[in-house]
Amino acid sequence: MLGNKDKDISNMLNTFSKYGLELEIIKYNCINKNKNNMSDFKHKPGSGSIFKNKYKEKETHPDYRGKVVLQDGEEKDIALWIKESSNGGKFFSVAISNPYVKEGDTPTKSIKKEDNTDGLPF
Repeated sequence: MLGNKDKDISNMLNTFSKYGLELEIIKYNCINKNKNNMSDFKHKPGSGSIFKNKYKEKETHPDYRGKVVLQDGEEKDIALWIKESSNGGKFFSVAISNPYVKEGDTPTKSIKKEDNTDGLPF
């Protein structure tokens, strides 16, 4: 039987899959045997990852944060809050935004699929 948090995660995955996004919820620390940096990891279009927000200090801060890559290859930041409705039901509130860029940093380019306007499949 699933616990409440597992049910919440299961419901969230079902909701996002309706919109063509696959999200991976990571609930443990990864041990990287190849010593690659996690920032080297690239999601496939239509997928993403959300991690528990370990920097949450206020209720307004998201419970989970992550990255998604849309079907066209554009990268987006994703934030998720677990909320409760007035009748006591739990739900997810989601915000998708352009990737955060620190002041003075150069924004990274998203990899977009080429626009095939001539109609040819190659």
